[in-house]
Amino acid sequence: MDVRSLERAEEAVALVGDALRDAGAEGELSHGLLLRLVDEPDAWGDEVTILVGVEDGRPAALVTMTGSFPALIVGFGDPGAVDVAAFVDAMQTAGRRPDAINGARR
Repeated sequence: MDVRSLERAEEAVALVGDALRDAGAEGELSHGLLLRLVDEPDAWGDEVTILVGVEDGRPAALVTMTGSFPALIVGFGDPGAVDVAAFVDAMQTAGRRPDAINGARR
């Protein structure tokens, strides 16, 4: 899995917007966060992290972290296929250490 760090919410919406809508309730919060960042890029200051895991050219998961809120993960397929270690490495590279992670139980 290739984990990409995105600078702009518009990039994330273009890449995972359809997958978030298809994820139903699991994707609603993340989709709303991204849309708010499109409209108001400084809503959480500089403390915004957007990571997308891509597998075989398709989005597999999205991790967002805004401000000091917990990181939020949404998967778009088999949860066992998400390379959590790659996301942890990307978070550390971004200088972010969430106190908690929210997401679907699966």
